[in-house]
Amino acid sequence: MKIIYVDDERSAHVNFAFHIKERTDISMIAYFKDCKEPLEYVEMHDVDCAFLDIDLPGGNGIEIAKELKRIQPEMEVVFITSHDEFAREAYKVGGRGYLSKPYSNEELDEIITRVGKLVKRPPSAKEKQYDLEVPHIFAKTFGNFDLLLDGKSVHFKNAKVKELLAFLVDQMGGTASNAQIFFALWEKQEYTKSTSTYVRRTVRSLKEELDGYGIGHILISKRNSICIDVDAIACDYYDLLQGSRFALRHYNGKYMSQYSWGEETIPVIERMAMALETQSEPNEKLKYGISKM
Repeated sequence: MKIIYVDDERSAHVNFAFHIKERTDISMIAYFKDCKEPLEYVEMHDVDCAFLDIDLPGGNGIEIAKELKRIQPEMEVVFITSHDEFAREAYKVGGRGYLSKPYSNEELDEIITRVGKLVKRPPSAKEKQYDLEVPHIFAKTFGNFDLLLDGKSVHFKNAKVKELLAFLVDQMGGTASNAQIFFALWEKQEYTKSTSTYVRRTVRSLKEELDGYGIGHILISKRNSICIDVDAIACDYYDLLQGSRFALRHYNGKYMSQYSWGEETIPVIERMAMALETQSEPNEKLKYGISKM
């Protein structure tokens, strides 16, 4: 495994080198103290993993990570910080975790071993099959939301119609009332008798558009409420919650990025992602009814 380590403190370089001196799975390591040099380096050299300090002169590890992933998208990233609140930011930019200073030899060994299992590992036969399979109806939620029909994106005439479908997918089969839908999709407006018609029109349009594609059956309508039939669609988010390591490979730290309400689901995904990364097998497969609290 080829590594770069970015920290402006010389002592941090020495400490890291001491901790990894016995490891045989690291073939190369390059040390840097600022933001510019590591970016120049990865333009010319293959790197498997970057260990990045959060606080750096002239920038920070979060911003460097974004640039490194732009140059080499398959690169893994681990953050080193004295501030635990950056843990969530680590996942947002595709980080595999973080080390809190001062970290122990055991903590470093654990995270290097975890990353090593992911780095440039040839996909198994099952993983290849997972990537090749094209479900008839697939809700893609990692990154921006999209609905795929036989591998092709479904076009929605109205952005709110698409957002409504995304919101129902996020509810994982739970029934959403008209009021819940309104406050999610029109969060800055007041819910009144007049504005409540927005929901009814949007629900009607969604049904019509899905019927036009012959997949209207994925919606289950009730009086003043609606839900998605989770048994009628495939979804990367649902697969991950059921313990699929194959789905984990597609999680890039982002979930339905175009919708602000999607932020509330990210901690659920991150907990499951962490469980899958740190355990040989999850102790318990989570089901669609998992609480977001």
